[in-house]
Amino acid sequence: MYTKHTLDNGIEVVLTKIEHTRSVSMGLWIKTGSVDESESNNGISHFIEHMLFKGSKKYSAKDIAEAFDYIGGDLNAFTSKECTCFHAKVLDHHIDVPIKIIAEMISSPLLKEADIEKEKSVVLDEIMMAEDTPDDVSYDLIAKTSYGDGSLSLPILGNEDTLKSFDKNMIISQLNQYYTTDNMVISIAGSYDEVEVLTLLNQHFNMSKSKKCKPHNPNEFFVGSSYIYRDIEQVHLEIAYEGIPYGDESVFSLAAFNNILGASVSSRLFQNIREEYGLTYSINSYLTQYEQCGLFSIYASMNTKNTITVAKLIRKEIDDLITNGFSDEELQRVKEQLKGNYILDLEGSDAYMNLIGKGTLFDKRVRTADEVEDAIDQVNTDSVNKVMMKILESDASIALVGRVDEKLLNKCTEILRGQHEITS
Repeated sequence: MYTKHTLDNGIEVVLTKIEHTRSVSMGLWIKTGSVDESESNNGISHFIEHMLFKGSKKYSAKDIAEAFDYIGGDLNAFTSKECTCFHAKVLDHHIDVPIKIIAEMISSPLLKEADIEKEKSVVLDEIMMAEDTPDDVSYDLIAKTSYGDGSLSLPILGNEDTLKSFDKNMIISQLNQYYTTDNMVISIAGSYDEVEVLTLLNQHFNMSKSKKCKPHNPNEFFVGSSYIYRDIEQVHLEIAYEGIPYGDESVFSLAAFNNILGASVSSRLFQNIREEYGLTYSINSYLTQYEQCGLFSIYASMNTKNTITVAKLIRKEIDDLITNGFSDEELQRVKEQLKGNYILDLEGSDAYMNLIGKGTLFDKRVRTADEVEDAIDQVNTDSVNKVMMKILESDASIALVGRVDEKLLNKCTEILRGQHEITS
């Protein structure tokens, strides 16, 4: 499926050949994100991602943008709680462009003081945009509620106060600590010549070998409840149970349960609460997996007056699954969904680059498509029941955003934790 290599300076490389394609995708993965931050420098990983696009010793910010526009390619990046990725997709004969430019961006950034101050304004707008997006607010709130003072509770973007404090010395310190060769993985997938690619990588990613930083402390799951008042038309509800870490062997059984409950339009939550009762436009369940822990979450948004009713209906679906389980037909349906979703998601070089790059970064097993199908086929009633009951019989954290108060929060919490009799 893929081959592993190591550059002269220790950077790990994974190459995935995809036949019958003219594209090639490259990703530089760095094992750092907001999980490696504190209250005082929260948001600096994301800010560094922005700053590395502002120019290097060889290329100005305009040079970087034009280089990809001229070849019809794409260059972008993202920061998550646990990793940062600079990724590009180009035609195969232009593979040298992302290699030399991304290498230059991370090894020789200019970090001009004027650019730092200018980019603070850009990132502040991004923070304000997130603050104006209630589902983003609720997502950050449930993380804070579930992980307390742990670093996974910190928002990826940071906040206005921390943003103002960033300077060149802070940025360089963070880069030196986390942008190390042993903390990086380069993933390339698509059409390429292996000898050419490895030669180019060793030529351009020629920074000195540096050691991986110490792992962050584990984040403990807390059962809590919280709300943020916002004068908006809907209430946004998040429910989070303790889940499983990235790469856990029970992930396919949990994914099957997730699809049964709320991860698809044929799921129980969607069909019963949206379609039958018409009480919400958005309702779903989803998995969040980190290196050492994870969450199983339910999200819904609704008119304020329907909040209690929706909470009761969600609890009713949970109780029904605990008491009556699910049918063989449901399980077979979601297994086919999972296989279809997985295979369809892999129909592109960028998908393989992401899958194998992230898996290698976190030192987790990366399965072939056939192995994934086999693993899904092995999911059965017992394996799904085991993971489902472990989650649903535990207490959940609850978060509300909207025209809410403590009384409404407490009522929803009682209902969703099964401490309130459901009569309708």
